[in-house]
Amino acid sequence: MGWFEDKLRPKVVASPWRRDLLAMAVLAVLAATLLPGWVADIGPLFGPGGGTEDTARVSNIAQYLANIPGQMASFYLPLAMGFALALRCGAVDLSVWAVAGAGGVVAARLMNLHLSVPVAFAAAAAAGAIFGALQGVLVARANLPSILVTALGAIGLTLLVGTWTGRAPVAVAGDRFAALRNAMPSPPILMGRMVIVAALYGAAMLALMIADGTPRRRPRPDRRRELTGALTASGALAALGGACWLIDHPSAPVLSWPIGDLRIASAAVLAGAALLGGRGRTVLVGLLLPVALLTATVWRQKVPLASWHGAPLGGLVLVCLVIAAQMAIDNALSWRQRGKWLAAGALAMQVAGMALLAATGTIEDLAGQRAFLLVAMGAWLAGVLALLVSRSRRRPRWASELGRRALL
Repeated sequence: MGWFEDKLRPKVVASPWRRDLLAMAVLAVLAATLLPGWVADIGPLFGPGGGTEDTARVSNIAQYLANIPGQMASFYLPLAMGFALALRCGAVDLSVWAVAGAGGVVAARLMNLHLSVPVAFAAAAAAGAIFGALQGVLVARANLPSILVTALGAIGLTLLVGTWTGRAPVAVAGDRFAALRNAMPSPPILMGRMVIVAALYGAAMLALMIADGTPRRRPRPDRRRELTGALTASGALAALGGACWLIDHPSAPVLSWPIGDLRIASAAVLAGAALLGGRGRTVLVGLLLPVALLTATVWRQKVPLASWHGAPLGGLVLVCLVIAAQMAIDNALSWRQRGKWLAAGALAMQVAGMALLAATGTIEDLAGQRAFLLVAMGAWLAGVLALLVSRSRRRPRWASELGRRALL
């Protein structure tokens, strides 16, 4: 197994509940800062005057469904779950975006050949699982770094699908989701997509609970098999997410760039996929993932951050902020006596900086927004500096062991 995957895999600690609560507190602080103002911007549920007229009521309910549960059960959720499962094993799956696009193309082409929607979705999932398994074998058996294997796999798959489709959208012929539309209440397509994504999410959670409750025959599971299985599941979930895209859109997504919307990675990291180790923690990450995805979506919409060549960097910034906060959590819980207050202060300053940064979107004045942004970044950077100082003061494990033996 590669060094990168062993280092990135979440640590198993003796008393994980304090770490779990701190990780959930970071998510709760961001959600509490971002969501109330965003929900207020959506508008009243029953229309401007609070009336109950049928047209206004249906319109506003549809708007709430699209913005709250609709975001939590969007086609991004299977992708984020696959990314999180890989991250649980120490792997970074940068191919989820390309696999999602390929899964949408496969499902659209098969539906255009008059195959049923379930068969097309199952075939897309199988294709994604095969691609993920091939990447898993290269990572687990050949000891290649996952970030390199999946990045090259994403580039290769993007070129392959682009050649196959001629870089043109693959439209779905006919109304393939008519039965779904007729079975769902208003708004039918939105409700249908939410039901299907929620069903996929529920099935994945059930599989995680069954796997977590199965007695372990070995004291240590086979890491190679575990990593291959995680990347296989990530590929299948990403392809299913791309197929779910077709419910809301008339054509499959066009693959123009191997890496896409970073809310997928930021949601997985925010849910604790790289921090919470131990039995039952994968289920906990899965339970936190929909809220983390909604929070990452609102962060992307509300927080004003710099962009590079038109590409928003909000997701990348959020990933960096959360990883630094989780390093501070790990550092604060590692201290016994000396320096624990410095480590705790570093965590508090980082969380405060993140909350202030999240609140920047509520300021309408551009000058005030920039000043508030500087204050927020200053608080977070002070926390990072305190984290670096506290980590530099920690004695290595070998030094602690030598000191203990000297006392004996």
